[in-house]
Formats: sequence, C-alpha cells, structure tokens
Amino acid sequence: MINIERTETAPDCLKNKIDYKCDDVLDKLENDFFGKCYICETNLFSTNVEHFIAHKGNKKLKFDWRNLFLACFHCNNIKLTTDILDCTEPNSDIEEKIIYKSISDVNESIQIEANDSYSNDNLTKNTVTVLNKVYNGHTKIKTKDANKLKEYFLGEMLQFRDLILKYNKERHNKLKTSENEKNIEAELHKGSKLTAFKRQIIKDFKNYHKLKQYFD
Repeated sequence: MINIERTETAPDCLKNKIDYKCDDVLDKLENDFFGKCYICETNLFSTNVEHFIAHKGNKKLKFDWRNLFLACFHCNNIKLTTDILDCTEPNSDIEEKIIYKSISDVNESIQIEANDSYSNDNLTKNTVTVLNKVYNGHTKIKTKDANKLKEYFLGEMLQFRDLILKYNKERHNKLKTSENEKNIEAELHKGSKLTAFKRQIIKDFKNYHKLKQYFD
C-alpha cells in the first residue's frame, strides 16, 4: 500500500444516492488509484468499488465519495470489515509505517511488518495482518489466489531488480545513467504495480538513496 491523493470533488452521480458504481465514480476511482487495487497494488484480479468503512445500511457512508475505494475481489474479501490504515488520508504516512520484504521463490512467504515505531498502533497492526493474508493466503482458496499473486510479484520484482543492477553497473556512464534513471523513475511512480515493494528496495540500500527523489 502507498499513499494516494484522491480527487476531492465527488462525482455528480452520487448526489441522487441511487448508484455508487456509476460511470463517473468508476472513472474517477480508476484515475485516482491508477487502475490498481489499493491493497495488493496490482490489477491481477477483478476490481470492484469497496466501501472502506462498511456502510451496514448507513446511506451516508454508502454514497460518501471518500468512503469509496478501488479494490480487487481477492483483497476486499480478506479485508471485509477490518479497520486498516487509510491510504488516502494526507496525514498518514503508510510507507513509513510498514516494511515490505521481497521473495525470490513462489514457495517463500512474503513478509510484511510494522515499523518498530508503529508496532503498537492498532491500525498499522491490522493493515499488516491483512497484507500478509493477501500476499500469502490464509485459507486453501485464498492461498491459491495468493500463489497467483506471488507469481506475478516475482516477475514484476525481477524486472525491477534487473533495472537496479543495470543502473549500478552503468553508473559511471552519464548517458546510460540518465536512461536507467528514467526507467527506474517509472517503476517508483505510484502508477506502477507493487510500488511499495520497489520503493522498499531503494530505502534499504544506501547506494540507491539518490533514487528516493522519484518517490512522488
């Protein structure tokens, strides 16, 4: 998960409180969340409009623009009514609160932990629990879906690591460095898939800290 800046103005179609999945809502959510699920940061599974806070018959929450998120079925079904960090909250630095550890094999477990400074924060702990279930599974069916996610994860992260290795190898060639940085910048952008994991690699190694400038 990464922080997202969402459109402040609610779509007009929400005013009639009839359909919260109208075209304008879907278009704005697709744009704000870069066409990916806000939890797993992929578009591997079918996406849906999620109520961040379960509306439970509360019409105001049901049609509240700030309560509508773009989430995939896999993640939405795991989160359900769990209270987690709000990635659209400007004062909540999610990337500071959570640490992401990559894998090199589909049989490994992706490890997601709370930063020590936030280990006692309930929302952070809940978010870490949900993310671990999302990427590793917790039932037979969800584990199958998680394995699909991990296969996708490995392909995406191996490609990113290749870019990093190329950047490191060609760092003394100004022409190549500029080209490599542009490619890495695109992968560190919020619109990239699995952005939080890619940014974690940059944060973990001092040699790459210069690339933090591309965290938007």
